[in-house]
Amino acid sequence: VSTQPLQIFSGLPELLRADDAIVQKLSLRNTGKAALAVVLKAEAAVEPGDEWSGAREIVPAEALAARGPKIERRLQLAPGQTQEVLWPVAVPGGAGALRWRIGAQGRGAGVDERDALEIVQRVVPALSATVRQSMLLPVADADAVPVAQPRDAVPLVGGVRVALQSSLVDAALAESMRWMAQYPYMCLEQQSSRFVSLDDRASWDRLMAQLPKYIDDKGLARYFPEPTLPGSEMLTVQLLDIAQAKGWPVPEAQRRRMLDALESLLEGRLEAQDWAPRNYLESQQLAAQATLVEQGRRNIVLRPQSVAALSAQSLVDWSRTLLAMPADAVRDAALAEAGAQLRGRFDVQGTRMRWRDEPALHWWWCMWSGDSTAARMALLAQQWARTDAAWKADAPLIVQGLVGRQSAGRWSTTTGNAWSTVALRNFQQQFEAGPVDGVTRAALGRATREAAWTDAKAPDMLLPWPAQGAQGTLQLRHEGGGKPWGVVSALAATRNAQPLAHGLSV
Repeated sequence: VSTQPLQIFSGLPELLRADDAIVQKLSLRNTGKAALAVVLKAEAAVEPGDEWSGAREIVPAEALAARGPKIERRLQLAPGQTQEVLWPVAVPGGAGALRWRIGAQGRGAGVDERDALEIVQRVVPALSATVRQSMLLPVADADAVPVAQPRDAVPLVGGVRVALQSSLVDAALAESMRWMAQYPYMCLEQQSSRFVSLDDRASWDRLMAQLPKYIDDKGLARYFPEPTLPGSEMLTVQLLDIAQAKGWPVPEAQRRRMLDALESLLEGRLEAQDWAPRNYLESQQLAAQATLVEQGRRNIVLRPQSVAALSAQSLVDWSRTLLAMPADAVRDAALAEAGAQLRGRFDVQGTRMRWRDEPALHWWWCMWSGDSTAARMALLAQQWARTDAAWKADAPLIVQGLVGRQSAGRWSTTTGNAWSTVALRNFQQQFEAGPVDGVTRAALGRATREAAWTDAKAPDMLLPWPAQGAQGTLQLRHEGGGKPWGVVSALAATRNAQPLAHGLSV
């Protein structure tokens, strides 16, 4: 058993906000038998905040005492008595933490008692700097990037951050792969999409060994290996297409049965099995036809009634079909018409690719979404780029837009992640220039930064705003091998004048 007559009990909160005025509290207890005259001393060392928060200048040491990080109090404690000590503290702006050293010394009749504490209070900005705008671009194309701090932003907070990447693809897929590695659900589409996203050929082969259990009596793939379940035309198309794009095998007997079923669908001998909220037979047949033509099973038997009336995904499917056919005047004219329609369906703003008819793309009964269509458009553009210089120039922009569609580092569906992975890996082989080394330099106003590449990695750079509300020009230059990418982000702390709803409002 051990005892200590003089004891300090902390009432200090673990988390503070910069620039707040608060009242701190300690409790002193005398558990001994003699009265004590106590001297309490508390002093905080102010640690600077994270540079990404745009920490303001730390209050000079001589001014800290007036704000509360240094106190001395004297008090009398009778035997068994507890007293509270309160004192105001103005939390310094720009601080990252207050590291307190607290000591108490009590003297009484022939006794000298002591106690001490060390406590760290974390400090966060009352108004944090957040990313207000971001763009992804190759450093080689970033000679002069105009930037401006929002006019209503907190002064001297934030700045322009340049996050460098040796590979657009590796950086973009890191969180997607982590998410798909942890994805728990197990239907045929989810498993196949997961293995494609993770580049897990061994697991794909094990799944394909079980494929006979998933094929129904019509030759269509089922979501689960349950004999009472019907197959799905669109799941069959998805499985054959992703295997073809990835270059991974499907057992030949099952592949033939699935292609036979799609031929029956295309020729009207097989009624649609998938439930849908409206008639979508033309889109379904165009998707099946694209799969059959790419697999070398037949020529074109179905032409769209109106190319302008097709959805973006059906335009992609029709373009895939045409690209798989031998070039001639009729085919080339149809391909030019489809390409013009596709160019009119999307735009790229900053790092985000947006379909103009985005709400119309979410055909969940086909497993289609804006993300999966954007990924298939990126893959199509890369295929087109082999014979068309205009699409070769646009392919990197479309891929950047695809990456910009991510939320929390991934795409919204399993099919979206799988197709995006295939599109980006294909882009990596076709467009990226190998390892990056050397030094990348950035300049904004009078501020300059440089990042040295080590093992294909380079640190982020933060440049302060040149002046409150002013416009400036960010200049980037790479000296060395490879073609690095940069994510340029404007960080600022702004107050919301109106309530913001993130999610669903009813």
